[in-house]
Amino acid sequence: MSVTETPDDTGIATLTVTQKLKSFIQKCLMVKTKTILIAGIGNDYRSDDGVGRVIARKIREWQDPRIDIRLFDRSGIELISEWKAFEQVYVIDAVMADVQPGHVFRFTVPPEELPPTLFCTSTHAFNLADVIRLAGTLNYLPRELVIYGIAIQNVEHGAGLTPPVQDGAQTVLQRISGELKISVLQEEKHHA
Repeated sequence: MSVTETPDDTGIATLTVTQKLKSFIQKCLMVKTKTILIAGIGNDYRSDDGVGRVIARKIREWQDPRIDIRLFDRSGIELISEWKAFEQVYVIDAVMADVQPGHVFRFTVPPEELPPTLFCTSTHAFNLADVIRLAGTLNYLPRELVIYGIAIQNVEHGAGLTPPVQDGAQTVLQRISGELKISVLQEEKHHA
């Protein structure tokens, strides 16, 4: 790669850039630094309810330059303003369901619709299904929205996850890691 300085007809120096350098610069400009948002939802002081935040903090340890991590206490409207700047969004939250604790649910919105009764551990006005419906109505859904829910066992006061929810968290970490590796391969194919 080289850059040379040459005067033009007016005597003003111009830069001549080799094709290889031009290609490199174009690739750099095409790559956004943070294109993926991981939104971890929950309360760290209500045992299993903090699972979304625990997983998000573990993903932060990967130090992937494409990923921005945000932690939320609840699944409110502030999610919409956060995720509209990203192409790919993962939301991770605790769910109350009649299944074994640690069971993992995965939804891609759209085409799937989030069951309104599944993500209702919050005592606040909006649950995650409400937020997603509102974002869809406002045309603020990201290009790709993936929701992971982990069935919880305990929401009593206290820190730390129960063993089955820890297992579910590990499953989600492995799945997201695999999905992001596939995403990188597809991105490389697209830019090749």
